[in-house]
Amino acid sequence: MTEAYIASTAHLRPFLGSPSGYASGLLFASLADRVRENSPWESGYTALITTPMKLSFLGPRGPENMDLWVSSGLMILFFLVVIL
Repeated sequence: MTEAYIASTAHLRPFLGSPSGYASGLLFASLADRVRENSPWESGYTALITTPMKLSFLGPRGPENMDLWVSSGLMILFFLVVIL
C-alpha cells in the first residue's frame, strides 16, 4: 500500500518542490482562512485563540493567551529561522 501511495504521488513532487508549488500552498492557506473567517466556525476559532495559556514561571510578562503566544513567540522564531 505504501508503494502504491508513493507511486501515485510521484507526479506531484516536482510541482510541490517548485516555486509555483509553494505559491499554491500559500494561496490555498489564504483561501482556507478566508472561508474559516466567514463561516459559522469563526466563533470557535476566536474562543480557541483567546483561551488562557499562561505559564507561571514566565511571570507577569509572559503571553496570556494563544494569540499572544503566536504573535510574540512563534512569529519571532519563524522570522529567526527565515533570516538564518
